[in-house]
Amino acid sequence: MKKRGLTLVELMIMVAVVACIAAIAIPNLMRQQMLQNETSAVQYLGEIVAAQQLYSSANGHYAKSLAELAMMQERDGYVFSLGGSEKAIAVSAQPKAPGRTGIKNFFADAQGIYASVGGLAGSHSEKIK
Repeated sequence: MKKRGLTLVELMIMVAVVACIAAIAIPNLMRQQMLQNETSAVQYLGEIVAAQQLYSSANGHYAKSLAELAMMQERDGYVFSLGGSEKAIAVSAQPKAPGRTGIKNFFADAQGIYASVGGLAGSHSEKIK
């Protein structure tokens, strides 16, 4: 009579194969998620700049907070903040958990959007848009 089922060795081999596949797949998935978060952050920075310009047209000055623009402070793993003055746009975005939600820091003003890795982004950083 033949018994059906897996031996302990066969089961251990299956677990090892699954672990190897997971070790390859999980870092790639994390990189894709960070890239998606960074892309979303750049898009949202553009939306904030556009909202600031509309706000300025209606009120004669730029908003002092994201709440005045009805915009979220956190989105897709990034934290956004306004700087500048009543006459100048300055918006920054930093990853909420650097290395997990994103690697790049972003900055936007009326001239464009800039990116920096490993430090705060500003108009001196690489222009991406």
